[in-house]
Amino acid sequence: MVWGKIGADTATSATPTLKVDVTTPNNFVSFMNHIFVSGSNNNHEISFNSDQATVYAHRSSINGGSDGTSVNTKEIGGLANNSSDKMQVGYVADFAGEEKLCIMFQFDAMPTGAGNVPTRCESYFKYVPASASRLTDIVSHDDQWFSSPTADRYATDSNLTLLGSDLTPTAGKPTNVQVGSRFEETDTRKMYYRMDSNYVTDKWFKLGTLPYAGGRGVFGGGYASTYNDTMDYITISTPSNATDFGDLTVSRIYVEAVSSITRGVFGGGHTGANSDVMDYITFSTPSNATDFGNLTVSRHAVAGVSSGTRGVFGGGNGSNVMEYITIATPSNATDFGDLTVARQDLAGVSSDTRGVFAGGDGSNVMDYITISTPSNATDFGDLLTNLRYPADVSNGTRGVFAGGDPNSGQGNTNVIQYITIATTGNATDFGDLTVGRHAPAGVESDTRGVIGGGYSGSNSNVMDYITIATTGNATDFGDLTVARNHLAGASRF
Repeated sequence: MVWGKIGADTATSATPTLKVDVTTPNNFVSFMNHIFVSGSNNNHEISFNSDQATVYAHRSSINGGSDGTSVNTKEIGGLANNSSDKMQVGYVADFAGEEKLCIMFQFDAMPTGAGNVPTRCESYFKYVPASASRLTDIVSHDDQWFSSPTADRYATDSNLTLLGSDLTPTAGKPTNVQVGSRFEETDTRKMYYRMDSNYVTDKWFKLGTLPYAGGRGVFGGGYASTYNDTMDYITISTPSNATDFGDLTVSRIYVEAVSSITRGVFGGGHTGANSDVMDYITFSTPSNATDFGNLTVSRHAVAGVSSGTRGVFGGGNGSNVMEYITIATPSNATDFGDLTVARQDLAGVSSDTRGVFAGGDGSNVMDYITISTPSNATDFGDLLTNLRYPADVSNGTRGVFAGGDPNSGQGNTNVIQYITIATTGNATDFGDLTVGRHAPAGVESDTRGVIGGGYSGSNSNVMDYITIATTGNATDFGDLTVARNHLAGASRF
């Protein structure tokens, strides 16, 4: 359930009313009211839809005393006249065609000072609009609103705030809520919050995580004239040349990366011998990488997929091995299960729940896993052709494979192809890279993928980008700091 702010009204001078419009119907509405009094004998009342007809009935108890009831009233209140500050919280059920039911809690501060006990009131009431319409506004007012609406009894900074919650199930996380809202996935019980950052606008983040300088991609390792430890980074939303980030702990080729929202982990590779090294970076802080732990098997040309919490490395050296890490916790990897086909030079794309491994060793095989559940992979479908060394990017919904070698030799292709990660099936043509090449790497935001480096007769520093949700040819993005191939890309939106 998501609570989002509908609106607020804050008094900038003394006023008889505070009013907030409800522009979009909500099944449940909450109101919070804090009143600084102006003058004495200030009753604190609530009305709906600016309705001054006798259409309210309520039951109230003050300080735990006997219930008092009222019917056919013009508003609902609770506490008797006094000149102290007041606070009120209420919850309204607003369903089409039904009477509006409300629970309300309020108290008066009474005379100032810790020696004076506040007065409390619990109220239960209903509003019976003539047309059974939905709520269009909530008005907080004093008891002079009907007879003397110019009476200015609410002092400056008095406030009325409304929150709304639509309990109709949504496909995925809702998008029409304000920054600061919270969201619970009822099947996983995970909590998310919606916020901005300098690079990510209006996105959901899992509770307990912090957004990195979102939309940053880091390319690491590869082969230039020798094994390379270079890391360089880009802001994915802004086409430009890459900037130096720092160095890997070990120079290596055939390296792969998995990522969370804050951290990238580079694993495996070849240093003249196969490597089991894993090292990590924090996206927001350009610096050298730090040791993370070791793979279960030293190998190169692996692929990686990630849920944002767990990363899984699969294949490499003609292996079917998959192993996993918890990205937030440096440690050695743990066995996950087996691919359907042992292979190297493959690629991986993922959503928050599923990872898909594709191609490798002249293969067009795609197989998938549920990242949270260690087990063997299952057949997903086929790529357009046999393919090794492609780049991979994904936006959590669509996975894209770009470039590579379709000839199991030193061939190059400019073909881009895609899958829908949640739906098994064969790949579909997406468009073309600006330059055909094999062994590039990819980084992504939630909207854009950037493919950098590779080999096309010589090492390439080319970066080009695509809009992942929209098929089409790639566009030039800028240049890497070092032309190289068989590098890795780390990013997480």
